[in-house]
Amino acid sequence: MIAIHPPSLAHHDGLIPVQTGDAGELSIFSRNIMAEVMKTTNLPSHSAAQDKAAIIFSVPNVDEFYLALESKGVKFANKPTDQPDWGIRVTHLRDPEGNLLEFMMDLARP
Repeated sequence: MIAIHPPSLAHHDGLIPVQTGDAGELSIFSRNIMAEVMKTTNLPSHSAAQDKAAIIFSVPNVDEFYLALESKGVKFANKPTDQPDWGIRVTHLRDPEGNLLEFMMDLARP
């Protein structure tokens, strides 16, 4: 069971986060936003070439998470990167079925 809270009014163009509790969120986003993050803007925009959804998990430290799994042979789609417009640091991998999984943490506020 996932508790879903109404979307925040503070959303970014093309991205609406829906909080699911302390552990993460479901995000509704336009394909072009995720294509920029995944560096797939050079691929066709039809659904077979671009991600339609991502499952997003909040982790305490993205870099430690990345290094721990990479050292066990897990292949990531990208290295941890800051997404300052979103206020998060993220990394991505794909499950055995090819679904996009995002692991994120909040960026420190100045």
